[in-house]
Amino acid sequence: MNGGERYIIKIFQSFLRSINLLKYGILGIKFMLKGKLFKKRRKKRFFLKKGLSNLLVLDNNVKFINYNVFTRAGSYNFKCWLIFL
Repeated sequence: MNGGERYIIKIFQSFLRSINLLKYGILGIKFMLKGKLFKKRRKKRFFLKKGLSNLLVLDNNVKFINYNVFTRAGSYNFKCWLIFL
């Protein structure tokens, strides 16, 4: 499923480019996907981010989501940070 993983990531990248985050009160968004991506032998990290992604500022409201996804090819870890006004 080498092409399938890349296809999903390209769709997700185009979705991030097209959405206006400030319309929904979001300053920034950051995604991390970790696992054996693209049929590699070792696990890798893949990051996507848009807007302000500074997590160290105490004034920002941050929502964090963490999911473990299990497939036949192995397990993936999906993390998402949303930074609000």
